[in-house]
Amino acid sequence: MHGVEDKELLELLEEEQKRKLLEALGGEHEQAIDDIGADPDRGEEHAAPLFHIRHQIRKHEAYVKHMYRDTSSEGVITVGIGFALPRESDVDSFTWYERSTKRKATREAARKEWHDVKKLLKGKPAGRYRNNTTLELSDSEINSVFNRKLFKLQQDLRREFGTAGIVFDHLPVPVQEAMYDMGWNMGAAFINKVDPEKARRMKWEDAPMWPKLTSELFWRDWEGVAAQSNRPEVGKTRNREIKDLIRNALKQVGWRIPELPEGQRWD
Repeated sequence: MHGVEDKELLELLEEEQKRKLLEALGGEHEQAIDDIGADPDRGEEHAAPLFHIRHQIRKHEAYVKHMYRDTSSEGVITVGIGFALPRESDVDSFTWYERSTKRKATREAARKEWHDVKKLLKGKPAGRYRNNTTLELSDSEINSVFNRKLFKLQQDLRREFGTAGIVFDHLPVPVQEAMYDMGWNMGAAFINKVDPEKARRMKWEDAPMWPKLTSELFWRDWEGVAAQSNRPEVGKTRNREIKDLIRNALKQVGWRIPELPEGQRWD
């Protein structure tokens, strides 16, 4: 049995299956695909890591209905389950409600509140900002946005890891789940990010931010991946759990020769 959040994720995955079938067979088969429907077993198979990582992220990210400034050095305005609102216009993507009356707030009111929160000191616990705010998101919207962002993260991780020469879906499930957590925290492009300080010092335009992590992932050295997954900006408990998750891959699959992206082969 699945809850409402689970069913929403499954629906997103079924739509993704349909899209891939349409790409493979051509648009004229759309009605036939609608009649047959997506394979629910395959949907649940692909959703399994998402179900687990959703729980993992919820455990470590605050669930906050009002705007607050996060603990990063920039003090980015955030809401929901780590939904960043770095720009004033980002508030327009949500439906805000007045806490006292439960009535929908105007876009102007939401933008004003964004500016008001921006003036507050950064880095306080999220709950400490509540008394300085009057607007909130609904639980249903927070959960729906969370599912959509998680599903988009899946697509982004596949693309970014492919760019780095790693087939994301071929990684062991525990490693995928760890990369979801890192991607949620830093964005899926973290695997290809350039370290500007290193690039300046080395005069190397493409100096990667995570060179050792990428190498260890490619060679399937799971102990090495665990060691390289540390993030100073998250707590010790979260870092330890992610390391343990990655080490589970060593217990499950051990080491085997890396798989190259489609069209490439070992010479």
